[in-house]
Amino acid sequence: MAAYRFRDVYSARIALLSSATMTPRARAESVWYRTAGLASRNQKDLAVEIIEAEIRSAQHEVWLEAAKLVLIDAEPVEIARQLRDRAERTIRPRSNLN
Repeated sequence: MAAYRFRDVYSARIALLSSATMTPRARAESVWYRTAGLASRNQKDLAVEIIEAEIRSAQHEVWLEAAKLVLIDAEPVEIARQLRDRAERTIRPRSNLN
C-alpha cells in the first residue's frame, strides 16, 4: 500500500510541475481529473495534497510575478495598481458572455 501511495504522490508531483505552463482553465481541468478519481477511490487525503500543492504552486508563481514587477522602472503606486488589477482578474475573471 505504501509503494502505491508513493507512486500516486510521485505522479501527482510530476503532473504539478508540468501544469505550470498550462492555461488556468487547463490547469483546473487537470486538477479536477487527477483528484476526482482519487476521491471516488477513498484516497481523499491524496486528493487534498494535490490541491494544496496546486495552491502553493500558484502562490509561488504570483510572488515571482510580483517580484518582476517590483524590478521594473515604474512608480510604486503604478506597480500596486498593476498587482491589484491582476489580483482582481484572478479572483473575478472577466466573463466572455457579456
